[in-house]
Amino acid sequence: MQRVDFKEAFGIIQAVDAKLAESLRAVWEQTAKARQANLCCYLAKYPYKHFVFKNGRALDPDGQPLRPDLLVAGQLPVGLILDNLLEVIDEVIRNEEVIEFPQSLLFKDNLIGLWELIDQQLKVEGHPSPNWTISSGSRSLKFIEFPTQKVQWDRLRTRYRQLSTYDKEVVRKLREIDLIRMIGEIDQKSKQWSTQILYFSSLWFDELEQQLADRARVVSATQLFSYLQSTSWSALARVRYNDDELTDALTEWGGDSNVARCKAAYLLLRHSLQVLTQRRPCFGPANGLSSLGPLDTFRNDLLQVARLKPTILGPMYLHAGQAGLLSLSQLVPSAFEENPDDNLEYIFKIISRARDAAARRDIWVPALQGLPALFSRLTFRVRSGRRRQKGRHGSVLTFRVKYSPSPSGSYEREDVPIESFYEPFFSPDSLPTSDSRFFRVALKLDLRGNAFLPQQVAPVRRPIYANEPT
Repeated sequence: MQRVDFKEAFGIIQAVDAKLAESLRAVWEQTAKARQANLCCYLAKYPYKHFVFKNGRALDPDGQPLRPDLLVAGQLPVGLILDNLLEVIDEVIRNEEVIEFPQSLLFKDNLIGLWELIDQQLKVEGHPSPNWTISSGSRSLKFIEFPTQKVQWDRLRTRYRQLSTYDKEVVRKLREIDLIRMIGEIDQKSKQWSTQILYFSSLWFDELEQQLADRARVVSATQLFSYLQSTSWSALARVRYNDDELTDALTEWGGDSNVARCKAAYLLLRHSLQVLTQRRPCFGPANGLSSLGPLDTFRNDLLQVARLKPTILGPMYLHAGQAGLLSLSQLVPSAFEENPDDNLEYIFKIISRARDAAARRDIWVPALQGLPALFSRLTFRVRSGRRRQKGRHGSVLTFRVKYSPSPSGSYEREDVPIESFYEPFFSPDSLPTSDSRFFRVALKLDLRGNAFLPQQVAPVRRPIYANEPT
């Protein structure tokens, strides 16, 4: 990687994105002279199929971790693509193989790292850890014809002796990218092609933050920040949240042919993770939240008249020390039409089998990595026809799930008193009845008793940031 001072970098940026170049220059010119030298850039050239990011880790062109002074919020760099393109990769899981599938292409003049930068600058809560896999050029190239026949393979071997003898089963499972890697001559020539990225020193964004807080310099700083913010939003039309690898893992490796159960397992993990990282609202008592609607009118003119309990539940973002609720029976009704406690048990088995299979295959599925931390913060309630509890709640089951820290470990179910389940929402004197609509197959997200757990769990895939091509 080559260090480039801003005077030289300005010309490089101007040739690709003149508006960005001018905005950067305005900030640079009002930076103290002693600090201007620190506002530099680094030019990186990534050979074909080399990873720019791998499982969320930023890499340099040699495949080593990117230097720390280029990372925003200690996670990702911000850079401008100067030529060619990058490919954002999804791993599509099938029973026999893991397929690299393109999620998006990032072209010349696209900026990467913007969402993380905006999250940091705006101090967004629940800031997630990224898990991108991005390559220089497309690793998903497909040949119209492929040497699956012995005669075709033998022709290759005539020139490229390092190829093994023809094996029908092996060749048919071979991918284009694997074949390129196997043929040394082609592999070396392909690496002469590269994608260039100009990374910005993280001190650029430290300086930007200072200028935004300085009334005398805020105008130019705001123009740059607004440009970066609008650029990051423009990417949403192309690059979207995608966690197909979780769906595939649960479907292919979960060992259950019931589509509704697999979908319920997927939604349980995805929604729980998103709620716990404050990316999706859940439900809680709407006490004093007048912004949700005319709650007093509902209580007095509707609930009181009908002699119903006055509690109203509304959407909220979950913060540390709060409890929230989701209903799996509402997300996937078909999974809980009969024997809901048995079906919930099946869902945990699906998740466990998928987690075990991913560990055996050494496949990184983010939503399956943090199960012990995730489930230590969840409590479940289901209506049950088998495990009856005395009292007005009739046939119910409330329990927690403990997952082993070992990727191949199993889980244990621990029953908890029903009062413990309801305590964050209702006093013992006002517990809901067993036919309460809200608590049918409810899932509780409760952070009160987990002070020693990290406030975030491993996130599901969120899209990478890119400027739309002109």
